[in-house]
Amino acid sequence: FEDKATNNTSTMTNQGTLNITSTTFSGGGISNSGSLNITSSTLPGIGNGNTGIVTIIDSTLSGGRGSGISNPFGGTVNVTNSTISNHTVSFGLLGFGGGGGILNGPGGTVNVTNSTISGNTTDTGSGGGIYNQGGTINVNNSNIFGNTSNAGGGIYNKDGTMNVTNSIISNNTTDSSGSGGISNEGGTVNVTNSTISNNTSNRGGGIDNNGGTVTVISSTLSN
Repeated sequence: FEDKATNNTSTMTNQGTLNITSTTFSGGGISNSGSLNITSSTLPGIGNGNTGIVTIIDSTLSGGRGSGISNPFGGTVNVTNSTISNHTVSFGLLGFGGGGGILNGPGGTVNVTNSTISGNTTDTGSGGGIYNQGGTINVNNSNIFGNTSNAGGGIYNKDGTMNVTNSIISNNTTDSSGSGGISNEGGTVNVTNSTISNNTSNRGGGIDNNGGTVTVISSTLSN
């Protein structure tokens, strides 16, 4: 089964309630359109459908062929005390333009708490760490570092809402345009008590705002 949301071959599909604890998935991830609860487990990636609710705690999503978490159709994803790393998106799927670590689409909600998003790459698209198009993402007490894309190495926000609180966005890179840290295109970005540092691009290493609204409060921006 080829999950078109993540471009991963799924090992398991869920349309009901699925609880997974202390389990390792090898080769493929999970395609979800029900209620999925993952604790203390390791897997490549998750594709979440429009009615899906995913809760990830104390787990690792790593090395998938596509987005670590793909939430394109209005579902809800909660990530706590977890790591999303080393995913590669070679081309955008379903009309979206990237999202190595997390892809979130219109009406979708993703909450990331006490977690790490690192080492993810989009070869041709945007948002090496996070790509948000028309949805809402809340990042709290988390690190987004070492991600690479064409625009928005750490975060790319297009017509959506992005709230970053008590977090660090660092050492992210863009290969062509946009910001290494956060690129905002027509959306709303709120950064509070956070650090954006050592990000690299040829256009606004920290934040690049194009036609949207960015609010920065009690934060540090450097190099």
